[in-house]
Amino acid sequence: MKPEQFIASLVQPVAPRQGLIVNGNVDRPLVLCDDTLRALPTRFIDFRATCMNGGIGAARRYRGVALKTLVEAARPSIDRQDDCRRLVIVAEADDGYRALFSWAELFHSPLGDGVFICFDDDEAPLIAREGHFVLVSLMDEVTGPRHVRDLTRIVVQRVF
Repeated sequence: MKPEQFIASLVQPVAPRQGLIVNGNVDRPLVLCDDTLRALPTRFIDFRATCMNGGIGAARRYRGVALKTLVEAARPSIDRQDDCRRLVIVAEADDGYRALFSWAELFHSPLGDGVFICFDDDEAPLIAREGHFVLVSLMDEVTGPRHVRDLTRIVVQRVF
């Protein structure tokens, strides 16, 4: 069974504040809870945020699902072959903080293999400070700017 079919079979109604919304320019908008993500193929991720000022955060061990898996499951609306070049993926936190990924970064470069939506911290639910979900981008040289805590929404957006 393909991941998008599996996700579709697990999607349950959840309150938006407790779920991760995947919407925008997609054919199948999703609202996912952490139990749905736990049922998918996951990976343990050792992460330490590095900031633009040179600061380094505490070491964390997250468990998460590849962002690509969730974007594919939502079925981005691509009518023409070159439509994907016009899409960006926006990761949005509850407080409005956003991180942006181009389609090419996620699907045509090694960077995409290192972007995860995390829901556990060392096999326990994330601590209150980070919300239900966290996005990490492992391949960035400076990981802090695209480390999105309290992630609430993934938006697939056409930019031109």
